[in-house]
Amino acid sequence: MHGSTQNETFGEKNHAGQRKLVLCGNTAWGMLNFRKDLILALLRHGHAVTVLAPPAPESEGLEALGAKFIEIPINSKGTNPLVEAQCAREIHTVLKALRPAFVFSFTIKSVIYCGIACRLLNITHVPTITGMGSVFINKSWVTNVAIALYKIACVRARTVFFLNESDLDFFVESGIVDADRARIIPGEGIDVQHFAPRPAAVGNSTRPFRFLYCGRILAEKGFLELIEATRSLFRSGLAFEMHVVGFADWDNPSAIRRQQLDEWAAEGLIFFHGPSNDVRPWIADADCIVLPSYREGLSRILLEAAAMECPMIASDVPGCREIVRNDRTGFTFAPRSTHSLADCMARVLQMPSAEIKQLGINARRMVLDEYSNGIVAQSYLSLF
Repeated sequence: MHGSTQNETFGEKNHAGQRKLVLCGNTAWGMLNFRKDLILALLRHGHAVTVLAPPAPESEGLEALGAKFIEIPINSKGTNPLVEAQCAREIHTVLKALRPAFVFSFTIKSVIYCGIACRLLNITHVPTITGMGSVFINKSWVTNVAIALYKIACVRARTVFFLNESDLDFFVESGIVDADRARIIPGEGIDVQHFAPRPAAVGNSTRPFRFLYCGRILAEKGFLELIEATRSLFRSGLAFEMHVVGFADWDNPSAIRRQQLDEWAAEGLIFFHGPSNDVRPWIADADCIVLPSYREGLSRILLEAAAMECPMIASDVPGCREIVRNDRTGFTFAPRSTHSLADCMARVLQMPSAEIKQLGINARRMVLDEYSNGIVAQSYLSLF
């Protein structure tokens, strides 16, 4: 790469006609699976892209796209102050050497450490707040620490992107970011060709109706309410299957124990399939996806299901209600309410198959109009 000048910090192109851009996240997997199309769009527009993330096999996939990959020791669950300080120093060292025109950060630690480094180095920083996470769902003294660190990291950010209005309002009202620098973007982009409509499954008389839960198996995702709603509907005599695809994040305090999952499976409440690197076959074989989460940034699994014309049931919370629109793409229910969730599931079970199919058609149209990867990439490209 050519040497940098001070003007590149403010978005000037370097001598090769490129801007040097850095994208930083807490996993290479997330950068490849959630931001692949953004990276490709930036590369197609002639920019030089470097991705910062912990070492992982997915780094090869990022490099295959045409991006440079640099390892950083960020750990989303780490709490050792010395280790965290070392990570922050390494990010500062990398950015000082690269002197990129823009740094785009994703996930809480990336946003904070990149924000501090960019402030010290006078580099343009554009964080994306992908969600509030358990730190804000289960409020404690850690919440206040996170707010203070966010203020330091975002005070000089050029623009702060949010995935839903509720998160934006919280950051503005907490004094973390000024309203004129806060913007909503339509998620992280969905490849509507990759997540294509599924074969017609609704009304398949050879098997029971299939609900699907797909995601981390945590209490804060509403999994306990899902189990109780399923048990209630079985007791009422309704016939269906509840399939579960995902993993228990054992480092998360709200993780569901594997032994408990096995007990529920033995009871006949769920079919537990474990994690999957490709959710499309599971969505294609489902009649309706269920997400009882307490809060999301903007639910990726709901957007993927919608793109595949799968109807949805989700809690009426930020990050879900934007996608699940009552009587149009699915149904929402009162958060943390087993009774409300069971009512929604029963309603879908009793609907004519043609009406369920129409919900799926409406859902894909919504994704095409509002959430496709091209629309999201343009939000970032518009900064240049």
